[in-house]
Amino acid sequence: MNWIALVLRRHVFTVMILAFFTVVGLVSYSRLVLNMMPQVEIPIVAVLTIYPGASPDVVAEQVTSKLEDAVSNIEGIDDLNSYSTEGASLLTITFEEGRDIDIAAQDVRDKVALAKPELPEDAEEPVITKADINAIPVVAFSITSASMAPRELREFVDKRIKDSLEQVTGVAQVQLIGGLEREIRVVLDPAKLDAHGLTPEAVGGAIAAGNVDFPAGTLKQGPLEFVLKVPARFRSAHEIGDAVIFSRRGERLKVRDVATIVDSTKEVNTKSRYNGISAIAVTVIKRSDASSVSVSRAVKQRMRELEKVFPHGVDSAVAYDLSEWVVHSLDDVKLAIVLGAILASFVVWLFVGRLSFAIPITLSILVSLIAAFSPMHFFGFSLNFVSLMAIAVAVGLVIDDAIVVQESIIRVHEETGDAYEAATRGTAEVGLAVLACTSTLVAVFLPVAFMKGMMGQIFKEFGLTVAFAVIFSLLVSLTLIPLASSQTLKAWGVTRARVLMARLGAPLMAIHYGFARFYEWLQGFYTRVLDAALRRPGTVIFWAAVFFLLTFPVLMVMQKGFMPSYDTGTFQITIELPVESSLQRTDAKVQEVEELLTGLPEVKGYLSMVGQSVGGVMMSIAGQTNLATIAVVMPPKKERKLHLRWWGFIPVPYKYTQSDLIEMMRQRVKSVAGAKITVSAVAEMGQRAAPVQLSFTDPDYEKLKRVTARAQKILAGIPGTVNVDNSERAGKLELSIRPRRDRLAELGMNPAMLGQTLRVLYHGATFSTYREGGEEYDITLVFPESSRYELASLRSLKLWSPALQEPISLETVADLELTQAPAAIQHYNKIRSIDVYADVLPGVGGGSVLNEWRRRMKQENVLPVTTSTTALGEARMYGKMMAQFTLALILGIIFTYMVLASQFNSYRHPFTIMMSLPLAVTGALFFLLICGKGFDTMGFLGIILLMGLVTKNAILLVDFTNQARARGLDLVDALKDAGSKRLRPILMTSFATIAALLPTDLFPAARACC
Repeated sequence: MNWIALVLRRHVFTVMILAFFTVVGLVSYSRLVLNMMPQVEIPIVAVLTIYPGASPDVVAEQVTSKLEDAVSNIEGIDDLNSYSTEGASLLTITFEEGRDIDIAAQDVRDKVALAKPELPEDAEEPVITKADINAIPVVAFSITSASMAPRELREFVDKRIKDSLEQVTGVAQVQLIGGLEREIRVVLDPAKLDAHGLTPEAVGGAIAAGNVDFPAGTLKQGPLEFVLKVPARFRSAHEIGDAVIFSRRGERLKVRDVATIVDSTKEVNTKSRYNGISAIAVTVIKRSDASSVSVSRAVKQRMRELEKVFPHGVDSAVAYDLSEWVVHSLDDVKLAIVLGAILASFVVWLFVGRLSFAIPITLSILVSLIAAFSPMHFFGFSLNFVSLMAIAVAVGLVIDDAIVVQESIIRVHEETGDAYEAATRGTAEVGLAVLACTSTLVAVFLPVAFMKGMMGQIFKEFGLTVAFAVIFSLLVSLTLIPLASSQTLKAWGVTRARVLMARLGAPLMAIHYGFARFYEWLQGFYTRVLDAALRRPGTVIFWAAVFFLLTFPVLMVMQKGFMPSYDTGTFQITIELPVESSLQRTDAKVQEVEELLTGLPEVKGYLSMVGQSVGGVMMSIAGQTNLATIAVVMPPKKERKLHLRWWGFIPVPYKYTQSDLIEMMRQRVKSVAGAKITVSAVAEMGQRAAPVQLSFTDPDYEKLKRVTARAQKILAGIPGTVNVDNSERAGKLELSIRPRRDRLAELGMNPAMLGQTLRVLYHGATFSTYREGGEEYDITLVFPESSRYELASLRSLKLWSPALQEPISLETVADLELTQAPAAIQHYNKIRSIDVYADVLPGVGGGSVLNEWRRRMKQENVLPVTTSTTALGEARMYGKMMAQFTLALILGIIFTYMVLASQFNSYRHPFTIMMSLPLAVTGALFFLLICGKGFDTMGFLGIILLMGLVTKNAILLVDFTNQARARGLDLVDALKDAGSKRLRPILMTSFATIAALLPTDLFPAARACC
């Protein structure tokens, strides 16, 4: 090959080209941002509508159903889910994969705008947002104070900390939990209202009308022009009482005549504590396109600057920091990559016994991987678990081409003794095979990069990064390796290399010579086995077929899941009490759980949020006082203490893992009575999804409850399931006030007037705001607490009758009925639905549990004809993952055949090469089963990787066999010659790949990725 001669003659030019790729790669690497996962955009649009004080059934009927009807005919909807809870309606609209999220969101806005006139007047404006799985909390602080009152601390955090942190680049939102918010409360006196014939709306209207800054136009006088303004905003809370009210009887009153003005705080519905101490939780959410690590570092730096000017007694602490785990985990993966490259180079030395040949191999790995960072930067990738996983895998792939070329050069040099001829002829002999191998790998991994949906977005970086690395490895192996080998053979020679080895020490020499003798024996044994196999091809094919058929029973018994679990160092405890529970009662249970955390090993800190749940969108928007979440943070794995665990009679050093603490806490919380407590891991991306989850739908609600109860019981009986639950919850006791329409009409009233009055009195209503110091505070009309908490006060409530011009009793115009409604009404595609879900223990696959659950339900005939099920969460993603990876695998096989047929100019040889693929899959599944691993996303990626490696080995054999036949050997002799001479490079590449990937099992994060 003339280009090989050019590389050897213009060696400086060759080195400069490689140096250029290395420098550009290093610069690109320095500009790659650090993230936990690749940026993923899912076509989901959410519609949130707040309807204050409304019960779930009222929300479902008057808000949710109207919005569902409005948006259901939008093109491209895949799923339509709705949740109607107390005071809130949430629609989540999932569109088909590939739908432009911006266009979809605009379509939803248009349809919702058409439906708004049908919504209740008191319902707030629907908020339409695009779901952003990348906008996640990256850091949380706890703010405590020994000198400030809770209200003062909340105002300080809101004005001084929240506003400052929101200005940090990359921050999307800062949320506050806990503390007391200021509110001006106008506490109405029902008796005085009745006495003067006033309604709450009249008082609220008077306050709003008397609290304005009204622009009145302009006045011109000669050359001057004056802006007219009526500044009449309240300058103090006391002035609110001076607002004038005119009663229906013609009386001129002031607000203070019928109400008491109190500078107070909003009703407390959340609390927060850090390590048991009352605090305000400050949670920072990053933008979707921002780096988790960069945002976290910048926010912590801003907080350190703010701490310098904190008032005395105010302290802050980092309660949760995602970047800490991300950085430690990514460092583990990077270290695994470096160790993998070193071990792979050691394998090369083990075979050839010359350090001078191991060094070029190491350089080829480094240059190939560093150069791959350039296209990564060009395509907008980040350094995350997926892209680093691709780099770790690429270490084992990029070394193959270099080993094949170098081994061929060494073999020719051993035959001829001429360094130049060895470099040119040795490279030429394997050039076509190396090109075919690289093309095959690209053909295998490119389909992974172009998978559809969420899986496609996640693994696009994986497929393309591997493809970039192997393409650069082809360039490096055909330039750097022949150049370095020719120079090394000239300068050193066999004798000099062995002298150097002798100087390095007898142990290394002994290892090499011991391995050399083992290889000679192995080569002889393989030659005899190959000879026997070629004499009995029928027997070989028979046993190969039997071995392959074992794949199917192995697959049946393997655990199947979506993603492997790994130690993030965080977990959450979700506490749920009966829906009627007060915040104080829920807080008491949370404190019981906090006491159980005290003696738990390896707990760095915990953040308790009472009245707030992170378990789902529905619960978090409702702000229910019966819910609470405790986020528990562990130290990084490297900082955890070593303990001794007995393995039989042998003590083994051990560090507690996240799974250990979750299981310990599950056992401890069993002692807490009166609450449903769930201990589980925290999702890495967005909302937590249960590994096993089905949505049951049926128009008949009573039948649906019976079916889901049976299904939940079956799920709980499957081994390996924990936290089995369903989405159905009993609601609060509901006192329905059913108006007597005829009686209302006689008295000059209507149901709307009745409802508005009751809303103001028992829920409170904000009619205006009070401005002070640049901040605005709500002015809220409320009923006295003594009246709001007594049923008798409702029965004796007086309402003003326009017809009679006097107050009348509520009991004369309405009937009271006590009922109980569900806490939430859930629809799936406009049909009533209930979700049943469960977590699984470590080592148990969610896919396997789901399949067994469905089998048992079918066996027991649980599902009526009218009831249907849909997989949600990880169960749904597992199904899509299997479909996408299967398609990628099939496309990889097809593309591989096309590449091989083009390379060998033959329709037959590609079949010969690919005959080893089925057996490789069987062997991989056997070893996964033996090692106790399940078949999940990483297992599927491993199968695809294996397909490329096995194909490369087969290419070497077939290509060398064709060369031998071209020299005049018959088929059997050519196969024996190829098998004997290609054994060493095949073993070298296989062992080097194993050695390169072995360190990934030594580090938790790397093991999880690879």
